[in-house]
Amino acid sequence: MKLTTTTLILGVLVYIQIIAGPSCWASETNIVCLTERIDKKFVIQKKGIVIYNYRGDDHAGRQIASTTTSGQGNGLNKMIHFEGNRYLLHIENRNHFNSIDDFISIRSSKGHEIIYPVDCHREK
Repeated sequence: MKLTTTTLILGVLVYIQIIAGPSCWASETNIVCLTERIDKKFVIQKKGIVIYNYRGDDHAGRQIASTTTSGQGNGLNKMIHFEGNRYLLHIENRNHFNSIDDFISIRSSKGHEIIYPVDCHREK
């Protein structure tokens, strides 16, 4: 009896992952984050991040491949290595953006770190 219950539970979990998982991602739109301190716009997509020159030509975006994602619950951390610096983009809650809790940390190769608040929103 125990094996059957375990098999049933695992079957339901696999079903949820296969059927509901992709539809959850499909309903999410990109997240756009801006800060007044640096001239960059970060667009978080399902498979990576595009960085745009915020005050310049928006067509000068660059796809960033070296990203690491982590998160708990509704939170999100994206680590990006770009232009010799390490960027950590932290979003506390993907459902309710808040410039007090959301920030970007920029660390140089020499270990100097600067933290700026970011304003994030869902792309329309």
